[in-house]
This record gives sequence, C-alpha cells and structure tokens, in this order.
Amino acid sequence: MNRYFIAIVFSLAIVTMISCKSRKSASGAAEDGSTAFTKIAEGNYCGVETASTMLIRSQEEWKSLWEKVTANRSPVPTLPEVNFDENLILAVFSGTQNSGGHTIEIQRVAMEKGKYQVNVLQTKPGSGCFVTDVLTQPYYIASVAKGKILEAEFSTETVATPCK
Repeated sequence: MNRYFIAIVFSLAIVTMISCKSRKSASGAAEDGSTAFTKIAEGNYCGVETASTMLIRSQEEWKSLWEKVTANRSPVPTLPEVNFDENLILAVFSGTQNSGGHTIEIQRVAMEKGKYQVNVLQTKPGSGCFVTDVLTQPYYIASVAKGKILEAEFSTETVATPCK
C-alpha cells in the first residue's frame, strides 16, 4: 500500500510541475515568453525531400504544401482545416534521410523583434544505433495565432540520440 501512495504522490507532483511550466499570462503568452502552437501533423514519411522551414499565410499555400506532404500516400489524407484569418502555419522538414531514427519537432515559438522565433529540435541516431535501412523524410507542421505577426525566423538544434 505504501508503494501505491508513493506512486500517486509522484504522479501528482509531475502533473503539478507540468501545469506550472505551461501557465499563461493574461496576454496569452506563457510566463517564459513562449506562444502557444498546435500540432497539425508530424511523421517520418512525406513528399518533401529537401530540408526546409516554411511560414504558410494562406489557404492556397496550405493546399499546395499539403499536396506535397501527402504526395506519397494513398489514399491522400484530408486537408486539415485552418482559419487563416486567425492562424498561420509553421512547417519544418528534415529532408530525405538515409535511415530511420531521425525526427524533427517544433519545440518553442515566441514573439520577439516583430517575428515568430521558432526553435526546432532535429534528432539523428547516434553512433552504434540500430536503425531501419529505409529513406525517411521527417516533418512537423503546427498552427499558431496570427495576430499582427506575419514573419518567422527558425533556428534548428541538431542532437544525436544516444544508444547503448
């Protein structure tokens, strides 16, 4: 019984820490200055073969990008709805990688210097990792509130995943 009590207390402590870290001020920004964003799609296989970052401002741009992202899928997934009067889309692509074990993810978005500052984390397998021998194209797509900001600057950190 004591073990269960400790597990419950530990779980509550984790939930409390997570909720404190993501608290937002009245302006909609988190206390650390970050801006909320919502993941639309992510994966390891898409039709975008070149490493790139994009800020999508219109339905036409979004439809064109989605066609590229889903070019290698059948049936093609439905285009996710985005209200471009209120939102923009941030998209990051690793380009074609020669194995599995690669990922890309938007970690943080903040409004600074009149632009969205987008922090991206790209991971690759470390030396000695066993990975699938297949071409991958990692990607991550998110929406963010439009506001008055119509520009974005992306910075990418690449780290190797340690393997045993």
